[in-house]
Amino acid sequence: MVPASLSGTLVPAFPGLPGGPELLIVFLIMVLVFGLPLVLLAGAVFLGWNVLGSGRGRVEELEDRVAEVERELERERGSTGSGTRTDEREREERD
Repeated sequence: MVPASLSGTLVPAFPGLPGGPELLIVFLIMVLVFGLPLVLLAGAVFLGWNVLGSGRGRVEELEDRVAEVERELERERGSTGSGTRTDEREREERD
């Protein structure tokens, strides 16, 4: 029902709803306010995950290499007998 004003003109009972351009502007503002920070946060998490993940793989690879070198050193010490040579003698033998 449309109420009548004192001057006899009709006044709508409901205000006008936003049309196409207004809804588009509201949608763009919502994307900027909510969507952009979420995309930036997801990107930061993804990059951080990749940086930390690649570092762990490298550390494990180096730990394996150190363990292999230590086993090889123990084998060499065991084959030489006493294993009490000084560092200078070992360097001379290598050169």
